[in-house]
Amino acid sequence: TKILGDFSPNKKRTWEKLYSNEFKEAVETAIDALRIDLIHVHHLKNMFLNIFEVAKTKNIPVIYTIHDFYAACPSINLMRWDSISCHNSNNRECKTCADKKFGVPYSTINKWQKEFQEALSNVKHIIAPAESTQAIFKSIYPSLNISVIEHGYNIEPYIQTEKKRGDMFNIAFVGSITKIKGLDLFLEFVKITKGSNIRVHLFGTTHKVAVKSDGLNFINHGGYRREELPELLTSNNIDIVCLPSICAETFSYTLSESLMCRIPVIGLNIGAIAQRIRAID
Repeated sequence: TKILGDFSPNKKRTWEKLYSNEFKEAVETAIDALRIDLIHVHHLKNMFLNIFEVAKTKNIPVIYTIHDFYAACPSINLMRWDSISCHNSNNRECKTCADKKFGVPYSTINKWQKEFQEALSNVKHIIAPAESTQAIFKSIYPSLNISVIEHGYNIEPYIQTEKKRGDMFNIAFVGSITKIKGLDLFLEFVKITKGSNIRVHLFGTTHKVAVKSDGLNFINHGGYRREELPELLTSNNIDIVCLPSICAETFSYTLSESLMCRIPVIGLNIGAIAQRIRAID
């Protein structure tokens, strides 16, 4: 892997500019110099739609993988101004949200979607990592052809160990717990489990909130490397993992890792986490 350069506009509202001649020229130069045969776009935040135009001109196929919903809305996670998920089309109030969340007229968001639809219509393959992600994206761009291919992962390190039964029921929250990842629910859970036989474990970090371990009902293990998670879950005798995202996840590696450790997962009825839990019954 070679990083050729950073074309980030380095401005606060980068999403308002969809095209850049400087970026276009740089991409053209790189494609010609390196004799590129295929372009795989994973994200376009801080980049520009010119890459699709260049690829079409040079007859180079493009694959686009959906990692979040940036191509549908600059909110990235389809969260409204009032912190309600609009993955469901019945919850979309784009005209109000454009003003309250972004301070722009609805025509700006409408143009955004038209430009992305035009760009993505020339892509050879659009890949969604989960069926729910495909369905949400199709609800915005019904004419696009989207295939479902789950993200891969290495199953070799995941060795099931015998669980030890103790007096405490151990529940884990995993990852960076931001507001859209369920921070409010997590904080409430830590509060209401005090004095019970439930022990909450945090493997990761909380956004702008310091939550200290009490040694009995809550243990903050801090950050971790992905390859460490199976051992952390099994050595702490975790009975269940909670993934309380209030937005629609497009896949969730954390769900995969928990299930490969044969630990049940509870999530909200939103997005890929809910769809994938239902799929395995």
